[in-house]
Amino acid sequence: MNTSDYFRALQAGRVTIVVDDPAAASPWLDLGEVTTLAAYDLLREHDRPALVVASRLETVGRLHETWEDSPCEFTYLSLARHDPSEAAARHAAALLRALDGPAALTLRAERYDALLSSDVLEVAGSLRVRLGGELEIANMSDEVRPHWLQSTTEFLEASIVNLERDGSSFTADGVFAFAGLAYLCNSADVHGRHGDALRRLLRAAAGGDNRLELADNRVERVVVGGVDVTAAFSALFADDERGATVLELGLGCAGLAPDWTIDSPLHKGSRGLFLGVGTGHRGPHVDFVAPEASVRFQEPPAA
Repeated sequence: MNTSDYFRALQAGRVTIVVDDPAAASPWLDLGEVTTLAAYDLLREHDRPALVVASRLETVGRLHETWEDSPCEFTYLSLARHDPSEAAARHAAALLRALDGPAALTLRAERYDALLSSDVLEVAGSLRVRLGGELEIANMSDEVRPHWLQSTTEFLEASIVNLERDGSSFTADGVFAFAGLAYLCNSADVHGRHGDALRRLLRAAAGGDNRLELADNRVERVVVGGVDVTAAFSALFADDERGATVLELGLGCAGLAPDWTIDSPLHKGSRGLFLGVGTGHRGPHVDFVAPEASVRFQEPPAA
């Protein structure tokens, strides 16, 4: 299914909303028909596409285990790894209700073209990013495909990663001012160890006056709410094999209205730029988001 058609169907109430917690259905009722994961068979075809809202970590694990066998056309929204509260669900539902998906996908295609044809990306003269000759891209597809696991958010961004090695896709240097952040924890253990510190950072960042200072992708300094929090931030990644280095660069493509006091996976899709730190294996992953960042691409000189 073409993703523009999927988002049009979502706006028209023709996407089945599948929740894993029956008590969590009410925030989604305005988006269309809501059912529970217990009543929805992911292993058979359905007449309508679906949006699976995962508010439990075990649901995320189940999706990762079964997606290859699923003939369903669906995307999933992982609130469980961010904030599974009712307030966060209502905020996510409101963002999706107001989303112009086709416009976001048009900009996403343009952003991927720019990334693939440029060798430098600059942000307001303060951040310079050198792009590699070969970019690691998780998903450039514009299709919601069966037998595939696709998050809703990946269709709202053009993203490249440094997974193979540091600098494999990009190297960032300079100062990056950001409006807010989003974080995810892939396990209850990581959330238990770092959740309180992450919530404090999120709330402090919501007040503004935030920046990262970067050298060769390394986070040298973090200022949140005008306060230097470098030591506390670095401690979050003490167990991460890559430490506090930038592993993801993304260009958000959706016109969203984030509430920065809420940890939402949708926020990094806000039109602008985000930088992601942390592999998410033994620690958290944190995205620093700058909506409406002024981005300029430089193409390599002609041969």
